[in-house]
Amino acid sequence: KVKFSLDGIGYTDLDGQRIRLFFDSKQFGNLIYFHATTIEMEEVARSLHATGEAECRQEDAEMVATLVCEFSNYNRRTKEAVREYVNKLIGGK
Repeated sequence: KVKFSLDGIGYTDLDGQRIRLFFDSKQFGNLIYFHATTIEMEEVARSLHATGEAECRQEDAEMVATLVCEFSNYNRRTKEAVREYVNKLIGGK
């Protein structure tokens, strides 16, 4: 299992500075909940909604990134930051 935390998501700007992105945990959780395809993902969504964090399987973290990229209104940079965070979280690039 991995610990998914909205506080860990950010990007590096053109000056090399790390910029943390701030998410409304309730909005983020509702996005995941609305598009969840499994009971496990519903639990992840509930936890993100309540606290901005969730203990989840690697597959669930990957699904969070997929749902954000496919269904959110976030801009391209924010979607990329979520994907990069998940890749790092699960030990990828």
